[in-house]
Amino acid sequence: MQDTPLGKRSATSCTESRGEPDSPIFMINHWVDGFPPKPSANARINSKASILARARRCARVRDLQPSLIAVDHYDLGGIVPAARALNAEPLTR
Repeated sequence: MQDTPLGKRSATSCTESRGEPDSPIFMINHWVDGFPPKPSANARINSKASILARARRCARVRDLQPSLIAVDHYDLGGIVPAARALNAEPLTR
């Protein structure tokens, strides 16, 4: 598995972080850094539009469709509708 950075850049970056670059499993870390996780901060970036934009951008940058999108407070925002939309799109590889 390979993923995007943790910490301050976890809600914006598509660069490589951990894992092997040739791994076919790609996880996007998508949350606002901080502990404990603040619902209000994560609700803002968990919109369907925000998640779709980042997932599509990271797919282009990394030339790999995301397999997983890790979020805090999945019940706030649009992770489920975003995942459904991404799953319905044709693979670009």
